[in-house]
Amino acid sequence: MQPRSSPTGVSAPRLASARQWERTVASDFLMWRHTQTSRSRARLESVCAAVGVTLDWWLARGQVAADAVARQLPATLTGCDQLAFTDTSEAMAYLVLHLADRYGRITQALELLLGEGWLPIRRSRMAVLDVGGGPAPGLYAAVDLYDDLAAWAASTGQPVSPARVSGAHALDRGAAWDQLLHHFSEHLLGVRQVLPGELPARLPFGATTPSWAAFRSWAPTTPSVPGSSGRSRASTTSPTIRSAPAWPGSWRTRSRPRPPAPTSSSSCATS
Repeated sequence: MQPRSSPTGVSAPRLASARQWERTVASDFLMWRHTQTSRSRARLESVCAAVGVTLDWWLARGQVAADAVARQLPATLTGCDQLAFTDTSEAMAYLVLHLADRYGRITQALELLLGEGWLPIRRSRMAVLDVGGGPAPGLYAAVDLYDDLAAWAASTGQPVSPARVSGAHALDRGAAWDQLLHHFSEHLLGVRQVLPGELPARLPFGATTPSWAAFRSWAPTTPSVPGSSGRSRASTTSPTIRSAPAWPGSWRTRSRPRPPAPTSSSSCATS
């Protein structure tokens, strides 16, 4: 199996499966993202900067009070699972404390998935859903990673053209997230410098607050055990990426076992 040459001199291997391609190119892509272009650091720094700009903008216009945000900081650090996030001060305090940290963690998780060959990829219409993530760190991390992967694949002449995220959706019970996400995405776009020829990222501009009764009636049950009601508590802290293989017609995606599901944990955990 001969690699195909690319305009940049980086070999673009013709591989038999999606997983094989991901595992083969992961180290080159991550070196490009972290070392050669420093895109990963620049994106994280822009998220941090946009958090500050969003807070300043809301304070200056009286949409939230500084003392109200400060009073919510302890609760959002240690007990945010008990917060309803119907109040803007709660949502802003959580965004200030957790968004950049969660963005970094989910970025690392997505990069590990790529290295193991488990990252979902599509030719087009890549949709990402962040459920119960508050300020949707999973969406921002996924949008940035897929944008960078698409840019790298094009610049190195890869036989795969991974799609950028075209639909970023947030689902959360907290009503305060809708407006805050809209303003944060606007400020993030303002902080970032879009290079000539690049398309702006498809960021989320709001969150949907569903009727959770429908979700509770749908939730799968677990085998009954003594002292248990028989219904599991669904974890709502991870982004969900719906996708299909993005390989040329001659490629085949081999069936493979699912990776183990992540363990549910408190969204306030700091380590």
